[in-house]
Amino acid sequence: VLELEDGFKIYHSGDTAVFSDMSLIGRLLEPDIALLPIGDHYTMGPRSAAEAIRLLNVKSVIPMHFDVVRQGELFAGFAKEHYPVKRFSESQLILSRAMLPKSTEVFVLAHPRAVSLGE
Repeated sequence: VLELEDGFKIYHSGDTAVFSDMSLIGRLLEPDIALLPIGDHYTMGPRSAAEAIRLLNVKSVIPMHFDVVRQGELFAGFAKEHYPVKRFSESQLILSRAMLPKSTEVFVLAHPRAVSLGE
């Protein structure tokens, strides 16, 4: 978890699947936003990512990783049953703690080039 000067906390989950200690990270470190690897190859699939969001109790989530375009869309489709999904036409997003939503939202950023493990 990275904490910025203004207290904004970012959890970068690296190249992992969902794991139970995410609930400890959520309770003890209280991240504001999570970057979750949505690839479903040694990482999280849509259902696992939804569980990670619940465990982390974050306000904002950005799906990332290989094949983020296809898997990100699958995740967004699954997530919208539980959380509001906002799509952005840019591949970058500027956030601050003051800009965080009151309840959890999923942010799907545009990917400049689709990267797939199968190509």
